Amino acid sequence: MLENVPASAFSEGDSGFPEHQYSIDAETMLSKLGLDASQIDGGDLFIVRYDLKLTDGRSFSTEDTGQNVRTTSHNAPFKYSSVVVCFKTPEPGNWTLSMTDVFGDGWNGGNIVVSIDGNETEYTCTGASTDVTITIPEVTSRLLFTYNAGDWEGENLYTLTDPNGTLILSDGTGDGSSTNGPATGEQYNTCD
Repeated sequence: MLENVPASAFSEGDSGFPEHQYSIDAETMLSKLGLDASQIDGGDLFIVRYDLKLTDGRSFSTEDTGQNVRTTSHNAPFKYSSVVVCFKTPEPGNWTLSMTDVFGDGWNGGNIVVSIDGNETEYTCTGASTDVTITIPEVTSRLLFTYNAGDWEGENLYTLTDPNGTLILSDGTGDGSSTNGPATGEQYNTCD
């Protein structure tokens, strides 16, 4: 058992029934299970099940509740799951983003958003080419790279290289068309 939540922790909700919102963070979960971060990885699954014990002695959990109980007097599924999203960290140092427009007039609204631990910076190609250095600090836990389309997508090309010189991403056809551009959306996620 992770925790016992006493009746005194519940309060009357808008429905007139007792309510309680339970949450547990990753650090507490690992501690209670006797694990450390080196023992888990992205994609691992934690399942939390609760057992409701009433003052009249009845008990409800995932095994002995039907849809009626879960949606009327006890509005809860009695079982929650959480997937470990990210434990890989991006390579710290200077990454290089090289952007090219084969027509030479910039990306016409297209851009790349780089998110470092939730702090987003937008980059775009201005003119025929633009190179930027993206510094990833040592303490970074998550790096996301997203491409957003603009007009004349077939003109747009880019590469992303890590601090070791390894090519991480390369996209774009450079055929000059209005539609045949780089893949849109999230293209790189250190959790994947």
